[in-house]
Amino acid sequence: MKRGWVFQHDNYSKHTAMAMKEWLCKKHMKVLEWPSQSPDLNPIENLWRKLKVHVAQRQAQNITTLEEICIEEWANIPPTCSVECGSGTQQRDVICIHKASEGFTVVKPQECSYLERPPNQQSCILKSCGAKLFFTDWSACSKSCEGGFRIREVRCLADDMSHSDKCEAEFKPGENESCNTQECIPEIDEQCKDKYYNCNVVVQARLCVYAYYKTACCASCVKAASRQSGFMGRR
Repeated sequence: MKRGWVFQHDNYSKHTAMAMKEWLCKKHMKVLEWPSQSPDLNPIENLWRKLKVHVAQRQAQNITTLEEICIEEWANIPPTCSVECGSGTQQRDVICIHKASEGFTVVKPQECSYLERPPNQQSCILKSCGAKLFFTDWSACSKSCEGGFRIREVRCLADDMSHSDKCEAEFKPGENESCNTQECIPEIDEQCKDKYYNCNVVVQARLCVYAYYKTACCASCVKAASRQSGFMGRR
């Protein structure tokens, strides 16, 4: 058993026999405590039943043939699929086993190098998922402040990733939304100051378009330009 694994079995007399306890102890196997009269909750019992049915159908004639059939049928049990619907993958362990008169022994993979290694992974589809909505990440916002918008692509796709029209419209996410709705904060220039007390007159006379007044009344002209930009944006 792998490190950290815990072995579990019920209180069947053969499981609790002294010989079995000594063998488990010798193998350093940690056994899960299982109180008497407990219900059998081990899901592997379902697997044992399936294995017994398949082995019985092969009608082994002797113990040697029975061992071979058990190993073959165990290897043929399909592993679970990685997804409940749609395309997924199944994985299994592939090991090298040496057969001797006293039984079977797991050996290093190199000893089976002359044999064709069976695949340890394959694709699987348990059932169809039907049409499903897929969407991309949001794009960057069109503006950094005072209201912009961003978009994303939303598609309804079938299991084979082809376009489908079977997605319910009420569950379709939006393809655009507003963003960065906060007001723009102008950058503060420490050198931009009014040099005269009557710069409000310069603004009213619309003289900020001239370089001299724009420099002499820098703060007032910038403030006026910001108000004008905000007004134009709201029209």
